[in-house]
Amino acid sequence: RRARELPLPALRGRGVTEAHLTVEEGPAAGSVFVVREGTPAVLGRGPGAELVLRDPAAAPRHLGLVVQAGALALHDLAGGARLNDAPLALRVATPARAGDLVT
Repeated sequence: RRARELPLPALRGRGVTEAHLTVEEGPAAGSVFVVREGTPAVLGRGPGAELVLRDPAAAPRHLGLVVQAGALALHDLAGGARLNDAPLALRVATPARAGDLVT
């Protein structure tokens, strides 16, 4: 399903300290997930996910998210995750920006 990443800036010049992901489609539409700096999170439908999507289209451990050094990085954990319609490399950190579409 589609989730839009919307990081919120921290103090001026200090980058991002948290990112908000808004689910746009599927059973969790309208839900907002928050990922804070220094606290990596897994998005998925399985019991090991901190951010749970109750959607059969999501893998149990679909996407890893981490905010560090003032930016949000995404990690495809299962294969098939996309950023702005382009496939993410499996288990490779990919930077994301405000307004990016993650599926």
